[in-house]
Amino acid sequence: MGIAMLTCIAGACASAVAQPSHEQASHEKIFYAGKTIVLYAGQPAGGGIDSEMRLVAQFIGRFIPGDPIVQPRNMPGAGGVTLGNSLYSSIPADGLTLAMPGRAGFVLAPIGDDKTARYDVRKFTWIGSAASTNFIFWTRKTSGLKTIADLRALKREMAIAGSGATTSNSIMPEVLARYEHFPFKVVRGYPGMAAAVLSVERGETEAVYCDRASIRPDMVSGGLVTPLFQTFDQEPGVPVIDTLLSDPRERELVGLLTTPMRLGLALIGPPDMPAEPTAILREAYGRMVRDPAYQQEAKRRGFDIGKPNAGEELAAYLSKTISGLSPEVIAEYRSFIEKN
Repeated sequence: MGIAMLTCIAGACASAVAQPSHEQASHEKIFYAGKTIVLYAGQPAGGGIDSEMRLVAQFIGRFIPGDPIVQPRNMPGAGGVTLGNSLYSSIPADGLTLAMPGRAGFVLAPIGDDKTARYDVRKFTWIGSAASTNFIFWTRKTSGLKTIADLRALKREMAIAGSGATTSNSIMPEVLARYEHFPFKVVRGYPGMAAAVLSVERGETEAVYCDRASIRPDMVSGGLVTPLFQTFDQEPGVPVIDTLLSDPRERELVGLLTTPMRLGLALIGPPDMPAEPTAILREAYGRMVRDPAYQQEAKRRGFDIGKPNAGEELAAYLSKTISGLSPEVIAEYRSFIEKN
């Protein structure tokens, strides 16, 4: 499930780089001067989502007229659903509370008919994301797997670290097990990506499906884990997941599951945020992700650096994608959740 509009998002965001006029800057400064923005991550401290949230908290205030303080906080639970619920119904839409809830667990929970997800993702105020997120299937060296052929030939069960019922690190391996007959057994219940990765490091599980930022660099450089396949064609020499798929329905399911990754780890606000703070924050975010100092630090931490995604484009893409889902794909997606 590709999205052509992402190829032109950079152009759509380019205008955000321009400096505001003196009159605009003066008005904006009144809005945010002396104020504090609270920025939440939907995962516990220590994982990739938390780390990227703290990077945004470190930089974005520099690009908001009025120089507000940005305080990083965590509200973990259910793969970002807990934070999504709070942002949707309990937090004032005043531009002073923002969130980076997560990816699949947050975006896909309502599609999965998760009764705990009491929000419509299309109604949040989408500020932007730095890039689409490339998830990689990392295998422990002790698994003995070096190629896809090794995986297809594997005769024993392989424990895969999972977390929430709707998270991609749980469901994607199960989709591949159903259609490609990979001998995956997903071990669910790890409280966030950091805990799932730690389980691989400790040898409790043998693989995890996550972004590079969630894997410590020494785990890769030291040979503890190796990439077996990836979601998008970003890692040289690593097979792309599309090349593994053999069934049309499987491709639709994988397309649905990769939707949050194409969105990237987005910065959002509550529904119905006023136009003024929305415009200020979208412009500030667009300038931030193009700032050389931000990009250098993001690259150092292992985050995906690609074409930034503008908030307006993210909202339009998400609305179109959700509205276009067939009942059959939704039903099968829910079957992976209901069995857990």
